[in-house]
Amino acid sequence: GAAALFLAALYVGFERVAGYRLTEATFKWGALRIVPCFAYGCALYLVYRRAPLLRAGLLALAAAVVTALSASLMSWDGITVLSGGLLILALASIPANKAGVLGSAPAVYLGEISYAVYMLCAPWQILAVNVAARLTGAEDKQLPLVLWLAIIAGLIVAAAIVHQLIERPARRFLRGWAAKRRSSVDQPGKQSETVLQHSDPIV
Repeated sequence: GAAALFLAALYVGFERVAGYRLTEATFKWGALRIVPCFAYGCALYLVYRRAPLLRAGLLALAAAVVTALSASLMSWDGITVLSGGLLILALASIPANKAGVLGSAPAVYLGEISYAVYMLCAPWQILAVNVAARLTGAEDKQLPLVLWLAIIAGLIVAAAIVHQLIERPARRFLRGWAAKRRSSVDQPGKQSETVLQHSDPIV
């Protein structure tokens, strides 16, 4: 509740001070835009970790309707962000055997690379849209639908590559480094060194 209130207050306050919406401040105020969303996401994760939601399917449907209506009607962005977060929480609470297509291998893999998609979205948009606009002569960057679909598909491919080559190796390194630090604290001296030398790498 506190995270949602913080997000709502910042969205309202920023628009009144800056004169435009916080969701439009990706490049000028990226850190300020990200902080409330990450705080809200962390809070939702803590809710999920305590216990998956009851009636998750019904909540997911309601959140999806609110998110779609808010986005399509271009209403207050805070509603879209808050309901979108609830949608993610509700979908995560649906048991895997009842998730249907969302529990399929392609959907799970898209979820696995979603952080890479998030990190690449802005730079990929700048690169791909500018290249497509120059090739097609669309100076206003009003591209055909087929080009937008190709740009989205290219983002997914680029994210999969970055996930494999950067994110997963970095994740293994950080987890192994954290495990070594824990081992050195729990078993100081030579005993700790022996454990580290014979321990299996963390995957």
